[in-house]
Amino acid sequence: MKIPCKTFSVLLLLAALTFSCGTKSLQDEIQSIKTELARQDSLIRELQAKASITKISSSGGIVSLVFDDGKTLSFDSSSTPVITVGKDGYWTINTVQTTIPATGSAPEIKIGQNGNWFIAGQDTGVKAPAASGSSLMNVILTTGSVVFYFADGSTVTVPFEYRTYLPKYYEGHIAQKEDAVVRQLSAAGKDNASFIFFTDSHWGKNQKHSPAIVQHLMQNTGINKVFFGGDVITSNSRDKEAMMKLGRDFQKAFAFAGDRFYGIYGNHDDNSTGQWSATEYHLTEPQVYSFLQSQMTGDNVYYEDYYNFHVDFRSEKTRYICLDTGRYYYGMFRDRMPVTARFLADALAGTPEGWNIIILSHLWAENTRVDGVLAPHIPAWILDLLAIADAYNARTGGSYKYKDSEPVPYDFAGAAARVVFCMGGHNHLDALLYSRKGIPVVLTTCDAGSLTSNSNVGTINEQSVTAVVVDYADSTVYFNRVGRGADRTLSFKKN
Repeated sequence: MKIPCKTFSVLLLLAALTFSCGTKSLQDEIQSIKTELARQDSLIRELQAKASITKISSSGGIVSLVFDDGKTLSFDSSSTPVITVGKDGYWTINTVQTTIPATGSAPEIKIGQNGNWFIAGQDTGVKAPAASGSSLMNVILTTGSVVFYFADGSTVTVPFEYRTYLPKYYEGHIAQKEDAVVRQLSAAGKDNASFIFFTDSHWGKNQKHSPAIVQHLMQNTGINKVFFGGDVITSNSRDKEAMMKLGRDFQKAFAFAGDRFYGIYGNHDDNSTGQWSATEYHLTEPQVYSFLQSQMTGDNVYYEDYYNFHVDFRSEKTRYICLDTGRYYYGMFRDRMPVTARFLADALAGTPEGWNIIILSHLWAENTRVDGVLAPHIPAWILDLLAIADAYNARTGGSYKYKDSEPVPYDFAGAAARVVFCMGGHNHLDALLYSRKGIPVVLTTCDAGSLTSNSNVGTINEQSVTAVVVDYADSTVYFNRVGRGADRTLSFKKN
């Protein structure tokens, strides 16, 4: 489950309910102890009666846990430190990053003889607050449950069931975007297509408000499907189980979308391309499928293999072709390019007459630096793949070949649909590029704001989600950006 709060990923809240004896008489002290024990017993019974925690938030140093009955339990982080997984993958206590890697489930946390916090048996070098006499010693929050630890050794575990919520700073912003989407859909009439697109979430480095944004858009615009452009995994991990857990948590966070959530393979998702060449650190195809695509159970989904698929929406007369290009980040993996090329040619050729085609993939371009600024360009090996779509729109034929592979012939003389545009991510920036024959290729910045220079935690720049409306009659595509980035409009050619 995901944690919708201002801090990164996994939180560990060390909580203490304080009271002071001061100069009380012995009788008063005994009564105070009895009162505290009664509070502990009451709190244990109350926690045991609760079904789940539904929201965690932090403001001004106060961390609040909201239960499913609406009640809130709050802690002051100055006396009850907040421990997070920092963006570099190390445990962080409040704002102090430790040198202890954060891997696996919540570790044992205790105060050492030197008065420092110890995490997983290692000294963090961070002083713990002075003992307060509270019966509630600490609270450990993982992505699936919250465990309350008491002084007498007893524990109470309360499930944390992720329920999306939208921070207040998004409310006016997203309302304006939703109004625009509704107007665009109304103006387009029945001759339209619409979907939500986001990409490069890198879930271990994400503020995790994008599920709330996506759900809000689906509830308030009528858009009924979501395409994710790839890169759930953060990268460079040797812990396969930790990567699988990250993937499962991501899938659970978007479970509300059901089988209308379509996952496209990204170059980080099996921990091979761009990370480790050693196969023992790679996730298998079934493992990636389990968190990226296993929810795609609709009968309108056609698979070529684990990663190449297309989805048909008859009400829109639109075929969404989703390609595996992520694994080709490094040349050593491009021997599979003919598989993707054959799938693309077959998917294009089989599109019903009068339909429109949108091609989605993770990787369309590579970045180069020009005068210190990143500038994306489409490399030749991707342009050659796009040439198949160019030939389809031109109703011509040709042959795709990568190095010494067998050629993939195609002939689109009888084509009766059109490719409108392509869309993807990978480059972590917004851009508009074109195939050799002018098919637009729309690049979208990453959802993980922490990987950009202008994420500004606590603002709408934390996330980046796009609501796409295609007005086929007017030959216009509207890209409505919620979060970081600007709205865009694209005009396309009519066949």
